[in-house]
Amino acid sequence: MEALPAFLLDRGLEEKAKELTSKIKQQRQEKAAKYSVPIAKVEGISEKDWEEKNQALEAVC
Repeated sequence: MEALPAFLLDRGLEEKAKELTSKIKQQRQEKAAKYSVPIAKVEGISEKDWEEKNQALEAVC
């Protein structure tokens, strides 16, 4: 068995590190997707409409 130069050994370590990093990132994305909650879109209301509705509510109370 021949000894490999250090730069060739480092390449193998770099490749394994990149693989591990990508696996970890993928797992994080999967976990985040598992717990993601869709946010409902809300439309704005004009000040005039708000005041009308607010006055109507005050009249009821």
